[in-house]
Amino acid sequence: MKRCFSITMFTLVFFSYGQNDTLSWKGYFSYFNIQQIEEGDNELIVGAENSFFSYDMSTEAVKKFSTVQGLSGDEISSLRSVQDRNIILLGYQNGLIQIYNRITNEVKFVVDILDNQNIAPDQKQINQFLIKDNRAYIATDFGIVTYDLENLEFGDTFFIGDAGQEVIVNQITISENIIYAATIGNGIKFASLDNPNLIDFNEWQSISSLNFKYIANVNNDVFAMQLNNVLVRVTDGNSINFVDQFNFNVREMKSNGDSLLIVGKERVVNFDTNGQSNLLFTGFEDENTNLKTAYIGPENNLFLGDGSVGLIKMNASNELDFLSPNGPLQNRMFNIAVANNEIWAVYGEYSIFYNPYPLNRRGISHFKNGKWINQRVEEIDNLAELSHITIDPQDRNRVYISSYFDGILVIENDTLVQNYNANNSAISGVVSNSDDNRIGSTVFVDDQLFFTNSLTENPLKSLNREGDFQVYDTSDGLNNPLGTAIAKVVASPSGDLYFSTIREGIIAYDPETEQSEAATSADTGVDFPEVFASNPNITALSFDNNGNLWIGTNRGLRVFFNPSAVFDPEARLNISPIIFDDNGTPQELLFEQTITDIQVDGANNKWIATSSSGVFQVSPNGQETLNRFTRDNSPLPSDQVISLGINGENGNVFFATTKGLVSFQTRVTNAEDDLSEIKIFPNPVKPDFNGQVTIEGLTDNANVKITDITGNLVFEEDSSGGSVQWDTRAFGKHKVSSGVYLVLVTGADQVETKVEKIMVIR
Repeated sequence: MKRCFSITMFTLVFFSYGQNDTLSWKGYFSYFNIQQIEEGDNELIVGAENSFFSYDMSTEAVKKFSTVQGLSGDEISSLRSVQDRNIILLGYQNGLIQIYNRITNEVKFVVDILDNQNIAPDQKQINQFLIKDNRAYIATDFGIVTYDLENLEFGDTFFIGDAGQEVIVNQITISENIIYAATIGNGIKFASLDNPNLIDFNEWQSISSLNFKYIANVNNDVFAMQLNNVLVRVTDGNSINFVDQFNFNVREMKSNGDSLLIVGKERVVNFDTNGQSNLLFTGFEDENTNLKTAYIGPENNLFLGDGSVGLIKMNASNELDFLSPNGPLQNRMFNIAVANNEIWAVYGEYSIFYNPYPLNRRGISHFKNGKWINQRVEEIDNLAELSHITIDPQDRNRVYISSYFDGILVIENDTLVQNYNANNSAISGVVSNSDDNRIGSTVFVDDQLFFTNSLTENPLKSLNREGDFQVYDTSDGLNNPLGTAIAKVVASPSGDLYFSTIREGIIAYDPETEQSEAATSADTGVDFPEVFASNPNITALSFDNNGNLWIGTNRGLRVFFNPSAVFDPEARLNISPIIFDDNGTPQELLFEQTITDIQVDGANNKWIATSSSGVFQVSPNGQETLNRFTRDNSPLPSDQVISLGINGENGNVFFATTKGLVSFQTRVTNAEDDLSEIKIFPNPVKPDFNGQVTIEGLTDNANVKITDITGNLVFEEDSSGGSVQWDTRAFGKHKVSSGVYLVLVTGADQVETKVEKIMVIR
């Protein structure tokens, strides 16, 4: 008559990638989608999608916590502050539990539920933590689990469904040592905590057989909320009485001293035990209201957790103060662009088949001077599917944003100044819908902004800064433009255009000769791999510093080593996978991976984003994998990385994922024109430093020699890009001793030279 299985203690300390490595990472998460507000010690602990922050109600100080601090990046479904232990419990939709120690800043992973093979993957969600006597009672989608907070180990598991089956337990409460559980399909279950045999489902009694989503205790009166928003009171221990029915969908119900706090999408109600309700909030005047949680703080300040605008404080005079940390509009980004220390992000999406439906409208985010400037969709005329960004190289305050439904947006000084579409420009709509203006991406060549206009007779067009358009004939290369979806476009160093298609390979266009050609399997003599012939879904294009075109597809990586040869009818095109030697066995780089983006850094290394395997950094020829970042070895919140951006001036690489944006400091910078701005850091090198000394501001192929003060050579390297790094060892062997070391830099022309000094302290 019993059903139980053990959940053994298996708690791991996170930061497997090394605590010091986190100094190279930064997070840029959104804190506007608030899920839960928890009371702390004169503070609020506020849960967002996959991160949280603390808000000090006295000082108004805010502290953020994300994957950079060790969180998993998964969707948080519950959190609880345990003040007497200085810990925060985090529960996730996938069953993971994390324990954040606020004293040591250590994060522990508790993976027992997550990894348990006896629980179905869709039944592991952590719904609530209830703390009593150094024990956490955890409501889950399969039952109730106890966790010892003293010894950090699991106790009993209670399967309280009929016949001991799993049952969704949404919430639990304790009143007079009786534990009550609000379940789906099994009504309210209850039992005495004094009963030593609670693992036997027969020891649990039932009240009703309805569906309940919330349960709370107010002065030992137990109230429960049904799925149909009917509020009942538990009476005589084993029956329920109707109290009220609310005419809105209740999203949260919790105890608030002598009353219940009840939250709907657009309202907050304080409901006392006598059945009297007080309407505290009825929605924003100028914003769409999407409340998910609320809390009444000191001086009757009402704190509201909204799914779109974040944490808001409303004082007794009904004045609103928006409190969420500054961040982008959302975590799920589709394209980013980086210039200097600025980041632009948009959220429109289309599939690998270039299908934009169902449409979304999500706004624009711009990081500048350490702050995010967000334009919500209402501020940009509700335009849909913003999917690509090009920053004007002559004026970084002007940005062109492609919409895969609404044409081209021109943003100047963070304001929409123009929307080009089929009604006011040479842009064309798709054949069946003139209002559907699909602009795939844009790229500058000199003063012309070239762009792709998908599913139209002339898919390649351009726009100059004065607003004049040109249309280009690509019919020699593209057989069926009205039936061919198009997105990515890039420009070669000589100014030729190459754009990706579905089913027709890559189309090339030379603006000078007006010649267009296709690189497809149909071309005679083309050495095209089977992946292009069978399923040419091209998802990424990028030219490297040697003029090679790197091509990402939904079935792997290819490199076009002689792209200009496409214009020569006698030439044999060289489009090949990267084959490397793996301990004597030839292997294809990124075999069968879906590539989402490719970027090239100042040293000609390739950064390759994938849809399920994180990011790869490979050497210039692709033969060596320099780094691979995943959520298991880095603060990446997801292995589904959609877009990359590189700041060539400081070496920061940005990773836009489906669950947030993070950056990594590489120190690989773009080459400079001369040696006038050489920088060395850290300098001096102190005894506790174990990293790399970076010498940046170099010209490409500059020779860097480091000698001791007597002229003995300890390091030599030619720069690739604008920087080199020294591990403070003599040719990679022993660490050099304390002293002053000379840095002798000679440009590739053997004419320009520079001498700097490094102080090493051991």
